[in-house]
Amino acid sequence: MLQQEAGDAGFNEDHIRLEARFELEVNKADVTPNRPWSLVIGCIVWSHDRDVIVRRQLRSLIDEQSSSRVTGYENIILVQAGIGYNDFSKLGVILVIIVQNGEARDVQPERAKRLISDRAFGKIVAIFLCRFNLDWHPSISHFTSAGEILDVLLRSNTIQHPDVSQPRGTLNLAKASIKDLLHALEIHAITSVQLVSLYLHRIGIYDYRGPSLNSVCVLNPRAFEEAQQSDDYRASGQPPRPLEGIPFTVKDSFMVKGMTVAAGSPAFTNLISSEDAAIVSLLRQAGAVVLGKTNMPPMADGGAQRGLYGRAESPYNLLYSTTAYASGSSNGCGTSTAASFAAFGFAGETVSSGRSPASSNALVGYSPSRGVIPNRGQWPLYPTCDVIVPHTRSMEDLLSVLDVIVADDLEAARGVDFWRNQKFVPIPKASEVRPATYQDLKDPNALVGKRIAVPRCFIGVPYAKPHHVCIEAVQQLWEKARATLESLGATVVETDFPLLENYGKQDFPGQSCNVPGMSQEWTSTERCQMIATGWDDFLRMNGDKMCPNLTERDPNKIHPHIAPMDDPSKHTEAQNQVRYPEMIDSVRNRQHTLYTLPEVETAMNALEAMRKRDFEDWMDNNDFDLMVFPTNGDVPLADAEENLQSMLHALQDGIKYANGGRALKHVGIPCITVPMGIIKEKEMPVGLTFVCKAWKDNDMLRYAYAYETASRARTSPRLTPSIPSDHIPLLSPSAKGSIKAKPILNIRSATWEEPENLEEEIRRQVSVSGTVYSSDSDVPVSSVQVFVNGEESVTVSLAESEWKWEKLLCRPKILARFPTLTRVPKDYLLVVVIATLANGRNAAQTLLVD
Repeated sequence: MLQQEAGDAGFNEDHIRLEARFELEVNKADVTPNRPWSLVIGCIVWSHDRDVIVRRQLRSLIDEQSSSRVTGYENIILVQAGIGYNDFSKLGVILVIIVQNGEARDVQPERAKRLISDRAFGKIVAIFLCRFNLDWHPSISHFTSAGEILDVLLRSNTIQHPDVSQPRGTLNLAKASIKDLLHALEIHAITSVQLVSLYLHRIGIYDYRGPSLNSVCVLNPRAFEEAQQSDDYRASGQPPRPLEGIPFTVKDSFMVKGMTVAAGSPAFTNLISSEDAAIVSLLRQAGAVVLGKTNMPPMADGGAQRGLYGRAESPYNLLYSTTAYASGSSNGCGTSTAASFAAFGFAGETVSSGRSPASSNALVGYSPSRGVIPNRGQWPLYPTCDVIVPHTRSMEDLLSVLDVIVADDLEAARGVDFWRNQKFVPIPKASEVRPATYQDLKDPNALVGKRIAVPRCFIGVPYAKPHHVCIEAVQQLWEKARATLESLGATVVETDFPLLENYGKQDFPGQSCNVPGMSQEWTSTERCQMIATGWDDFLRMNGDKMCPNLTERDPNKIHPHIAPMDDPSKHTEAQNQVRYPEMIDSVRNRQHTLYTLPEVETAMNALEAMRKRDFEDWMDNNDFDLMVFPTNGDVPLADAEENLQSMLHALQDGIKYANGGRALKHVGIPCITVPMGIIKEKEMPVGLTFVCKAWKDNDMLRYAYAYETASRARTSPRLTPSIPSDHIPLLSPSAKGSIKAKPILNIRSATWEEPENLEEEIRRQVSVSGTVYSSDSDVPVSSVQVFVNGEESVTVSLAESEWKWEKLLCRPKILARFPTLTRVPKDYLLVVVIATLANGRNAAQTLLVD
């Protein structure tokens, strides 16, 4: 049995040193012959008052002389010595700690085996392999699988790389790359319909329940139909397209034909997209599947503010925000992509709304040069600054996505794509700056001989100006990143940052930016009339008869200010606030287009001149090839929306925006953030930003790839571990009929009784029935399954082509501190019905039960 002796350990909220003694009763029959193993047990302890989960500390049982060489692992992590198990079913003898919804719970050994099989209690947490002298590693606080823990230990150089990265013959959806998914689809180990359903299972468990991350605010009602079309295409024998069958998400500000495009604002709740945004069209042409749309604050004005669908929460630590408070509007995209709710996602950026949530979610976030990624079909905010930002979990995935979306948009003139349509400043075509394939940029030696500028103000150098917060933990991560960069052959030079200093210099109180040649009158126009004109153009282009232009909207509904400090006046300088009533007045009697606004040409030339003078010429004069710095110096607390002290903390430079602030996007500088590591005491990620000259994006991507390949700094979110359905056997199904045959699934009736409101939950008796049959009578239907919030329900009754399912469904009654303005995931039960033929083809449908 496992025993603990804490003695007078001194429990407190700050730190615990738990002295533990472990004794194992091992049946010799359970030990794998001729394979010497030993065991390391980790402790997660609960405070005596059971109110606070205290800090964790590891204690090793390995003898100092034992070897740490890893020979492989399966569900349980094991290292060399003399005891152990490789049979998951026998874990009940030795495991006493389980994680339930992110909380540590003491569990008696006799209960452990039963709880392991209960999905509500999460995954195993207490067994890992390591060396004898392993100290507590903060990334290992809640564990999801052997593979995830192993990744953390590998990055910390605690162990050597094993022979395998996951159980042989399986693919873990939570960690799968785009390349992995394409391979599984190609060998028919999975269908696109099935892949969509597996992502919906994760969404159901973690967005609709569990930590209620609230990141995917609108599901695509045609997602399964689109996936079926991809499966049909693959079954036809045609060569698969680049992203055939791969699900993705887009921010709520992107147009997806037939879906709402509210941009998180109650003023546009029912606005329906008449067509696809340019990137959505390109992705669909490449075979990708739109899974849904992700959360954002109203009109992208801010970061963690609550909008129509509330806001997304961090999948790493609910105490902290998933993005910067003042500029990080792609909060839902950051959370959902990190949590593996889709293969990749699309964010947008005006200041740092793409980079900030990428940094706080250990993602790659690429903010391109002007005109590289077509912007048509995204709600504009500041047309002079707006860019589209792909979010991926790796550089390799990013390059695969860029191969599809970096293209000349022949229809740009129809939409609001300011830089592509303006005639004042020449910018290259996308086809002129992209490589033949982005895969050619995979160069692990790209940093050899390069000189890297690192602004002192972003790395905590005392008295460096302008001052930016950089806490000690981020400084330590930077020093580790610096060592990696230098090991790759680069020279790191600490320096000033003239562009940032000059841009933020105030010649008079209230000056929003200091761009030589740009008048204050233009600054006012850019933050009011230009935004209004862009919104009005967007609505006119969309052509929804219920919302044909901006003049019919109520300005008071655009940004509702739900939480006490959601009001922009609480976190934005007066000169940078969006003036909604004035905006609508400015377009009632429009006399200008975006390109005829007073002083627009002068302003655009001034922005270009500043970038060249203060950044590109400065780079040349100092022989710098690129700039690098931590993406942020700290992370804001989640309660900044209501707690004044948290708000004051969140509004400091280094936290308020991603580092670089307004300057980078205003003058058109490309940048990319990649994972740098975890802030130890906060268990929150932070990224490393790479910056290059305008339209030198390809060089920048090479540099970022080289660093990411060497650093392996990404850690998966601890609140969204792998679930049983994530593990996909990489085996082609036994052939039973033509692969062209597919199931035809219909829901004929779906009814549920009035809810029974209990003190802690809501219950509904649900009855769903329909038909299912095969398009080829020689290939029979093999099963119909129903999943509720990712959990498989009881077996569905199937009689010939008729199926029926009945179930008493329950959901917790959640009293939100700040109620949302419409229904969000936690208000529903997500029901997925999936039918499978003998040849492995699937069809599926979803129901949302309120």
